[in-house]
Amino acid sequence: VQPTKINKFMKLKLLNILLLLAGSDLFFVPCNTNDELDDSSASVTVQFGSQIGELNTRTIAGGDQWAANDKIGIFMLNHGQPLDPGNISGGAENSEYRAETGGNAFTSFFPVGNDIYYPVISKVDFIAYYPYQLSLTDYCFDVDMSNQSVPEGINVLYAHEDNENGYDKKSGTVNLKFKHLMSKLSFVLIPGKGLSETDLIDLEVRISSFFSAATVNLKQGDATANGSVTDIILNTAVDGQSGSAI
Repeated sequence: VQPTKINKFMKLKLLNILLLLAGSDLFFVPCNTNDELDDSSASVTVQFGSQIGELNTRTIAGGDQWAANDKIGIFMLNHGQPLDPGNISGGAENSEYRAETGGNAFTSFFPVGNDIYYPVISKVDFIAYYPYQLSLTDYCFDVDMSNQSVPEGINVLYAHEDNENGYDKKSGTVNLKFKHLMSKLSFVLIPGKGLSETDLIDLEVRISSFFSAATVNLKQGDATANGSVTDIILNTAVDGQSGSAI
């Protein structure tokens, strides 16, 4: 067979293959390294942190630090809507989170159970509080103020974050800016005439006409005094020279 005939035969076969592919609607699209995958439906985990200042935090280490494993509760709500069962987004209702580190003014929080995920399209707000309560009644819980021995356990904090226009999957970390729902009474005693430092050791300080309990309302973001009126023993340092009550 002569070479010219082979070349004509190969060209004819190639033409037949191209016609066959065109007739079957099969097309090959070249890869483009600039093409990006559509991630509009991808799930994005919400990350939480809290930058806190001396007057906006719990009463530990002078009032400006979290303790590792501090527990908070978090709600994710449809943007602009009040705290209500019908406004909970993604099933994130009273989700338990814990502080990742302690001894710092800033900490990130990690979920004890399931992560909270942003909705695919809609915007959301967040409500958070401290300390975490396993059970809530109409988004309220009671605090026993009669026992001041562990102040951080009754020093209720509250945060409502809406980012003005709401949060979405592109918002990044949600910074929870907590505020106090209760006041703190502090005192300092200075040894003087007729009262030495030794006299102050193990001193017991009481305040009278103090409500023994409070009800925290997470819908309103406030606390209301209730219970009986009684004397309260303040949390006092061993040397008796300082103390406080929430």
